[in-house]
Amino acid sequence: MAHPTGLSQGEYAYEEGKVFAGITFARRELARPFRGCEVTTGSSPSSGSASPLGRWVLDHLTVAADDAPCAGAFDGMRFDGDGVALALSYACPKGARLDIDARFASDLERGHRHIVALTAGDERREAVATETRTRVSFAVGGGEPSPTQSPAQGVFASLARMGIEHILTGYDHFSFWWGWCSSGGPYDR
Repeated sequence: MAHPTGLSQGEYAYEEGKVFAGITFARRELARPFRGCEVTTGSSPSSGSASPLGRWVLDHLTVAADDAPCAGAFDGMRFDGDGVALALSYACPKGARLDIDARFASDLERGHRHIVALTAGDERREAVATETRTRVSFAVGGGEPSPTQSPAQGVFASLARMGIEHILTGYDHFSFWWGWCSSGGPYDR
C-alpha cells in the first residue's frame, strides 16, 4: 500500500478511560526528524530505532480529557511497505471532551495533514489536524463522539486553505499568472 507523503492517518478508539491509537506515516516523511535511522532506510525495526520513534511520537501526539492529560504508552511498531505503523495507548480520566493534539504535523513536511478517525461505541467521527491547527476535539459524553466542528466543515476548510496556500506560494502557479497577466491575458489581440 502506498503511503503518501504529507498525510498521516490515525485510527483512534475510545473506551471508557482508554484511547487506543494506530498511526501510520510514510517512511520517507520521517527522514527529517530521523536522519539515518532504520525507520527511513527500510531495515527491520530494532529496539534502537523503535525507542526514539516511539518517544518522539508520544512527545508530539498528546491526548487530554477535559483538559486533563492522558498518560501515553508506546505499544510497538511495524513496517507496512513504504510506511510505518505505530501502536499507542492513553489512560485518561473520565471526561466529556477528548482533545487530540498532533503536534508532529508542524514538524513534518510543509502542509502535512493528519486524518483523525475516532470511534467510540458505534459512532465514528473524523477531523483533520494540520501544521497550523494541530488540535482536534470531540465530545465523548455517553460514549458517542461528536466533533466540536462538523467533519465536513473541518475537512473542507482545511483543504480549501491548503489549496489557496498552494496556489499563492507555488512558483509554477505564480509563473503562469505572471506570464498570463503580462501578455494581456485573454483580452490581448
